[in-house]
Amino acid sequence: MTTPPHALIQAGVSVLAGADVCAAAGFRLRPRGRAATFDDDIWNFGDIEGLSVQMSGPACTRLDFTAISDPRWRLAAKEYLFARLAPGHPEVAVLPNAFRVPLTLSSCLKRLAETTRWMNWLAAQRVPSLGDATQDHCDRYLAERRLRRDAAGTAIGPLEASAARVAAAVIIELASYGQLLSADRYRDGFTPWNGRSSSQVAGMRPPAENKTPVVGQELLQPLLAAALYMTSTIAPHLVTLPPQVQQRRREDAQLSEAAADPGRGSGPGRRCPDPPAPGVETWRPAPESQLHRAGPRGRNRQDPPGATRRSPAADRADPRTRRHRQAVGPPGRARAPAPTAREPRPGRSRWTSATSATSPATRTPHASCWPPP
Repeated sequence: MTTPPHALIQAGVSVLAGADVCAAAGFRLRPRGRAATFDDDIWNFGDIEGLSVQMSGPACTRLDFTAISDPRWRLAAKEYLFARLAPGHPEVAVLPNAFRVPLTLSSCLKRLAETTRWMNWLAAQRVPSLGDATQDHCDRYLAERRLRRDAAGTAIGPLEASAARVAAAVIIELASYGQLLSADRYRDGFTPWNGRSSSQVAGMRPPAENKTPVVGQELLQPLLAAALYMTSTIAPHLVTLPPQVQQRRREDAQLSEAAADPGRGSGPGRRCPDPPAPGVETWRPAPESQLHRAGPRGRNRQDPPGATRRSPAADRADPRTRRHRQAVGPPGRARAPAPTAREPRPGRSRWTSATSATSPATRTPHASCWPPP
């Protein structure tokens, strides 16, 4: 069913008046955030959740319609951008030529910039209404829009075809949404460039082939063969692995608890884990050693409470200790003489000990070095 022309338009009043732009576009607001409404001349989307870092600045989250000089065209621009943001709105979904995919916020910013240029250019050409726009106006505007200009307005070169495509798309899409525009619109039956697409108008040609090089067979064939082997041979076995891993973890946990608690299984209602199957390796923690624990200062932990260790001098004086036997030797055996120093190398003197005493008074020089210098 086709909607009759201008059936949705009320005289001087937009059917979108009072609409919540954020709710219609499906944007989620932050807590206590302010939503943009259709009646505002500046739509602020700064309180929307999920904006990227590139879109976090005020210039990227505001649609400012105040730059359009004519109030009627300002309202037409808001209706056009609302329809591109919220194609599922009830007043937009019934339009036969409307787009069904919403534009992103960044794309709407570009559309608004081109809409402002187009409408202000028409005002500078003294065009009183959008209904008076002709194909000649469209061609002359697009020819000027293709030129790159400096700050003074002087043409310095051509623009890329993508910039001209967006400018042509705005002119064409205003005709597609003519039934929604309440204040001003193109005349009935006027279609800029006779229905050609914006890419064709801008002169953009699709590339003959992909810019990405084609993957060679020497790389693609083994890659596909490995992928087929993974999906057809290995993948069926991987499905059964998670239950086996979980069972193995439970068995290891039971073995660890049994090793940490030797009395496990002896009490009522407690039992030791089942023995592993033949050929299955198991891991058991080793019992903690109690032989070399460092105890309080002066004794070992295996000493009885209150006992203190004796000093090394007391051990040497006690004939029952090992240190005493090392110091004086076993009973009835003469003690070995004190070791002497090795013979000195030629040209060097070496002192040697004549007795076991270490005092300087009992030392004598070697005979080969006597008398001392």
